[in-house]
Amino acid sequence: MLRMWSMLLVGSLVAATTLAQVRQMESHEHGVAQLMLVLEGELLQVEWEAPSESLVGFEHPPEADADREVFAQAVQTLTNPERLFVISEEAECLPVGVRVENTLFKDAAMHQGHEEHEDDSEHEHSEEEGHETAHSEFQAQWRWLCHNPEAVEAVEIGMFREFPRTEEIRVQWLVHEQQGAQKLQAGDVIIQGWD
Repeated sequence: MLRMWSMLLVGSLVAATTLAQVRQMESHEHGVAQLMLVLEGELLQVEWEAPSESLVGFEHPPEADADREVFAQAVQTLTNPERLFVISEEAECLPVGVRVENTLFKDAAMHQGHEEHEDDSEHEHSEEEGHETAHSEFQAQWRWLCHNPEAVEAVEIGMFREFPRTEEIRVQWLVHEQQGAQKLQAGDVIIQGWD
């Protein structure tokens, strides 16, 4: 049992390092998400990043009851990998970790800090001076331990179904020392391409 946990820890570190090496996130673009899929040994890891607008329809902290409900539903969906991914049963993949983060509240804190200095002429900005509106993203990471990783021939995703504001997903994958990229449009649900 200790050996299995040691292998899992080492696999997690290798996968995290690999994700960091191949991740080349593009600029914030509404309707477009980035997805990284890495299968290293028995560890399958998926990392996803999307603008908040593409998931919940806004990029500000949820203040209205309706916004809070939409936000909570998005977080609940992201923490439930069974709603977002289908992996072949033959691969015997067991979920071992989920992490969901967002920058909505971080942006609010920065914005509030900026408002405190609003009367100070040194800190005043206008739209003409290039002061941009804040952007926010959701990031999620899911991990599975696959007892038969060779059976992972493709991964089916449910992001377009669950988050219909998402129009395109740019996929990068690294599987069994092979790598590739794929661009999925609404209606495309399969990540594949490795042997």
